[in-house]
Amino acid sequence: MPEPRRRSRVLSLLDRWWPVAVGVPVLALPGASLGALYLYDEVPAVRDSVSSFFGPEDEIVEATVTGRTWVRRVSGRRLTAEAATTWREEVPAPAVLPPERALQEGHGDDLACEELRCLPNPGPGGRLIEVRGRSWSRSWVVLQVRRDRGEGWRKDKPYAATLLSCKDKVTQRRHCQTLTRQVECGTTSRCTTRDLGNGFAEQTCQAGEPRYCTESEEVCTPEERDEWCTWEEETWREGRTRTNRGNEEAPSWPSKPNTGHDTRAEQRQTNELFGRALVGGGTGRVSVDEYTMRNTPAGTWLLVDAKGVHPVPDDEKPSGDGPIGDCGPRHDPKASPTRERCTYTHWTWERLEGATNRSKDGLPEWPEVDPDAYTELDRDQHVVLELAWDSHWGPNTTSLRATLKNAKGWKVGHTTAVRVGKRGLIEPIGDWPR
Repeated sequence: MPEPRRRSRVLSLLDRWWPVAVGVPVLALPGASLGALYLYDEVPAVRDSVSSFFGPEDEIVEATVTGRTWVRRVSGRRLTAEAATTWREEVPAPAVLPPERALQEGHGDDLACEELRCLPNPGPGGRLIEVRGRSWSRSWVVLQVRRDRGEGWRKDKPYAATLLSCKDKVTQRRHCQTLTRQVECGTTSRCTTRDLGNGFAEQTCQAGEPRYCTESEEVCTPEERDEWCTWEEETWREGRTRTNRGNEEAPSWPSKPNTGHDTRAEQRQTNELFGRALVGGGTGRVSVDEYTMRNTPAGTWLLVDAKGVHPVPDDEKPSGDGPIGDCGPRHDPKASPTRERCTYTHWTWERLEGATNRSKDGLPEWPEVDPDAYTELDRDQHVVLELAWDSHWGPNTTSLRATLKNAKGWKVGHTTAVRVGKRGLIEPIGDWPR
């Protein structure tokens, strides 16, 4: 295809066979959108011809520049040092600080490590507790029957409630509304007639834009009915309570309270071991059965997990001298009974927002910032272009960023072709600032 010499105008492409008779005939592929078709004096040329496919509801329109804002922004970053703790095998490499060369994040010169004797691993969600004591409670709770009345739709009646009465009632009234939508109802066409000079004439018609009509439909929701009922429900409510509490002494029950008509007495008990949480955090308290509470002395280590409560055998406790600690949920203390934990200073970059000046009348002054707050400063200047357009979905606007050089030709009132979609997305078709 020869290089086109001059662009004359932009045509919208429809998702149909559409002949364009300028210079030479051109056919747009059915079901495919070829971008914008630029027509020249001699040959047509297609730009972005196979970039993507678009739906039939997309539309190509002219977007107009409605405003320009010049922006100057100063931002930057600075080196920061943060205290960090990790395991020896996870310590990053030593940091390299400017001005020797670009920053290589890592640890400073204050790296210090200690060897921990690893505590037994309770697994994900588990706890390790060192028992220091126990507590128990024994209670008699008096429960009394309470009869409550309720009402509602029959389907919402509690299962154990006694039905008293029901009546028919409308749950939803009949409601109608008229819905309208735009439907395609033909096309506009332009026809020309040429006199052949022999008593006959030839008529030539060219397809135009699709024509839309308003179609309306009445949609109704039917009336719905159900039974509105009243019922009576009996529930047990807690009343007075008698409780004994203790620690090391043997558990004992208080005397049973007297009960009468519509009342009953119920026994309740708690058995707990409490102590220091070594791994997994939490309160250091665990509920157990009475036998475990009575037979677990202070100083016992307990593993608490989803399977229950288990004492830790002596041969699985850390041996030797030195500090003990949690070596992590994925560490196996049986395979490696010790692990080094290190503290250090971690050097890294911190991005700072900086300051921005804006103007509608050309480049503003550079904003003032404190240079001592930055290790490195970045300066940026650009133009924000405001675009507006109208489509059959209504008016819309957007903003785009352009360099100072490219924005010179994009003054207020400048127009360009864009493709707009049903979701408000746009794609450039004509010239576009970068």
